[in-house]
This record gives sequence, C-alpha cells and structure tokens, in this order.
Amino acid sequence: MVPVGQGGVCGKDSETIAQNLWRLDMTVLVKSPRNQKVLAEAAPFTEEYPIPENGVRYYYCSEHQCYPPLSSAEELNRLFL
Repeated sequence: MVPVGQGGVCGKDSETIAQNLWRLDMTVLVKSPRNQKVLAEAAPFTEEYPIPENGVRYYYCSEHQCYPPLSSAEELNRLFL
C-alpha cells in the first residue's frame, strides 16, 4: 500500500489507516514531496505515482499487480477493514 500526498504522513485519517493495514501484515510505504526521491531509489515503482495537489491517493499492489488508486479512507475501509 502506498499513500501519496502533500503532507508528511498524508493526514490523520491516512495515519490511522496505515496503522490498521500494518496490523493486517501489509507493508505500507508513504510518499510525499519530502521523501519522493529517496523512496524512488528504494522502491522504483513508486516513481510513477504522482503526488496530488490536494488529498491523498492510495495505491494497492498485490502479487506484482497494482490496482487503480483509491481517494479516501472510506474506500480503504470498505476494501480492507
């Protein structure tokens, strides 16, 4: 799971969601303007994920396949929790 947004941890809702997904044994990478270069070196596939002007986009990948981005914590809750 890769939350992508302008904020450091992409907002309070995203931080809570990331903690819940971690409990589900899911790896969570966070991309922001501040860490995008370092993250691209560690996880090159994240370079393709644009940072939105507003809000957060969540990218979910499983077994070498990535799905269309989700735009809200509610969508994530419906999908995973």
